[in-house]
Amino acid sequence: MYRELYDYLILHKQLNIPGVGLFAIERKPSQTDITQRIISSPAYTITMQATSAPPAKRFFNWLSERLELSYPDTIVQYNGFAIELRNRILSGTKVNWKEVGVLSRGMGGEIKFDSQFKERSIDQPITAVRVIRDKAVHSVRVGEQHKTSREMTEWLQPVVRSTSRWWVPATIVGALLFIIIVFYFIQNGFHLSSTANQGNLTPSQENATHRIINSE
Repeated sequence: MYRELYDYLILHKQLNIPGVGLFAIERKPSQTDITQRIISSPAYTITMQATSAPPAKRFFNWLSERLELSYPDTIVQYNGFAIELRNRILSGTKVNWKEVGVLSRGMGGEIKFDSQFKERSIDQPITAVRVIRDKAVHSVRVGEQHKTSREMTEWLQPVVRSTSRWWVPATIVGALLFIIIVFYFIQNGFHLSSTANQGNLTPSQENATHRIINSE
């Protein structure tokens, strides 16, 4: 019956043997080794805890189909197996359950379990190379809203104010013009005539366009 119980444990991750313990498969997550640039596959181990709870009904249904026995006969046969296994262990016999572990009696009369399935990996490690994508856009949850990483970057970046100083050269040119105007008035006096044309205007004489003839 050991083979059938091993198959059930692998399939359902738990197996309860009354009077012996509850066997369970625990999963250790995959690990990343940055220095070696590899990701190890998940590892598995089998543990046992003392329990007095009877197996679930689905276990007897599964075992009944596997052994091709009736449901009541399956219960009787399984309980007999559990009692015999417990008595063997407590009498000092080490029971080596292939692919599961060794069951033995402890110093305090308890049942000890030494797993043979310690951190066993099913798959081989895979090579992992970190890929950095520039300007990659992904969704970010902010409170109750979902925003893209680009929107968050734009929102968090400070507003850069323009530092253009276009007024500096305009101020310099205005100051030079003001100095020139002041200097001009100093040379020519501060009156309206200094701004007028100082030359004398001489009217030109036009040629006669007709002549008077005396008929006397």
